Amino acid sequence: MGSFFRGVVKGAAKSLDKNITEQLAFLKSEASSVAKIRANRKIRDQEEYAATLKENSAIVEDLSIKVGGADNLQFLFDKYGTAEGKIRAEELYQHKRNTGGEFDITENLNLEKEKGLVLVQVILLVV
Repeated sequence: MGSFFRGVVKGAAKSLDKNITEQLAFLKSEASSVAKIRANRKIRDQEEYAATLKENSAIVEDLSIKVGGADNLQFLFDKYGTAEGKIRAEELYQHKRNTGGEFDITENLNLEKEKGLVLVQVILLVV
């Protein structure tokens, strides 16, 4: 009976060892899968960011041209925020087109260019 008991214990130990080895292999493959999923998600996020950046750069470039330069557009963004600044830029551009180009956006924004810098004229209304 002693050798029978040893045989049972050896068999159980081999089975347990095989089970543990299989579980470790499974966990390793799962960890590898999770790492792949994370890497793919990171790549997808970077691709989406690059596409959005490209799209936004094109919008900024287009609006800068329409309002007479990046300084004018930046002024609009600073004053109104990005969403409202885009709307104001389009409105100013349409007004310039409607007046046959006679409407000077820079002048009407009260911006002066001096040595490459933009100086904002502050107009104070005394009530």
